Amino acid sequence: MKNKKVKTTKKSSYIDCYYMNTNEISSRDLYEAISEVAKNMIEFWEAANVIEIELGEKASIDIEKLPMFRDEDDKKFLETHNVNVIYGIKTDLEHREDMEKIFRDVVGQIGGFVCSDSDDFMPIFIK
Repeated sequence: MKNKKVKTTKKSSYIDCYYMNTNEISSRDLYEAISEVAKNMIEFWEAANVIEIELGEKASIDIEKLPMFRDEDDKKFLETHNVNVIYGIKTDLEHREDMEKIFRDVVGQIGGFVCSDSDDFMPIFIK
């Protein structure tokens, strides 16, 4: 009988959250705020409203401008918090602290908040 090698791959868990702001923050505004605090390689595709912060081999924080939500409960949250712009943020759990550090500085510079991708957007991580 031949020995079979089992190939195992490490599965990463991801975190999805949102950066929301009461102001009409453009992807360029967000990119410039991130550029001031992130010491990592940043790529910016302005036409696509996408920002990627590289955190090393096969790790990144991906940020993308999203359309305003249409669900009634989501709309209520947006109205209550006067949200005018939404960006999706995705990274792996291993780099959550990096994302939070960057966005604490961003929120300090241009306002807004970072919240969970959950039914009620809770918890709010950074405000």
